[in-house]
Amino acid sequence: MTYRYMKTKDDVKELIDSSAITMLGLFEGENGDLAFKDYLKDYIEDDTIYITMGKTINALYETNLPEDLRIVSLKYNKLGRLPMIRLEIGAKWFDDFIDNL
Repeated sequence: MTYRYMKTKDDVKELIDSSAITMLGLFEGENGDLAFKDYLKDYIEDDTIYITMGKTINALYETNLPEDLRIVSLKYNKLGRLPMIRLEIGAKWFDDFIDNL
């Protein structure tokens, strides 16, 4: 498993373009990003967890998110039940998150 920290406009655009499945405020372990990844392992594109901080989103979009907000995303490669699972776990598509800032 690899963590990739998304810090630039191009990084964020990559997540927008892929409609990465995203959850806000997760922390490693205790039902955090590891559980999120394990729950979706049959759908994800690679072994990478993409992390964007609220501070980055604030700088790029002039928002007022908590700077330490951890935004955890996974890219996916097949839909299957993913839209239903996304709703079950309270996840968002990254592009919807950005569009609704």
